[in-house]
Amino acid sequence: MAEFTGSSVILTFGGTDISGSARTVTVSEDPGEMEKIDVTVKGDTARQYLASFPGGNNTTVTAEILANDSSDPIEAIAANSSGAVVVLPEGSAEGAIKISIAAMYLIGKQYTIPYADAVSWDLTFNSTTAATYSTYTSAT
Repeated sequence: MAEFTGSSVILTFGGTDISGSARTVTVSEDPGEMEKIDVTVKGDTARQYLASFPGGNNTTVTAEILANDSSDPIEAIAANSSGAVVVLPEGSAEGAIKISIAAMYLIGKQYTIPYADAVSWDLTFNSTTAATYSTYTSAT
């Protein structure tokens, strides 16, 4: 697979394209550490553990998106709303990478207004659903 930049990234939430002028989109899967059961007995010289359950799914998507001066679709999305997130890092070309995460919640929404720089949105989505990696087709 060839290298590519994120200049064509598309980010949708609940079927609505919110990518606008996205600066960064990060998909993070962090299930956490596997639980351990302490089975140490009195005569042991060191702690003994049994592996237990692996960490649960924990997927986070963060995005920094330049604000649009009129009819910005992000303005209509309320905090704590839920929907599927789809990230197309290479854009909507046939066969491009497609990352899908169902049942994500918008858990953070910041509107940053710097004195002499571009105004931007910082969004954080979270889900206990694992990300699915596939390829984009115009039929999907």
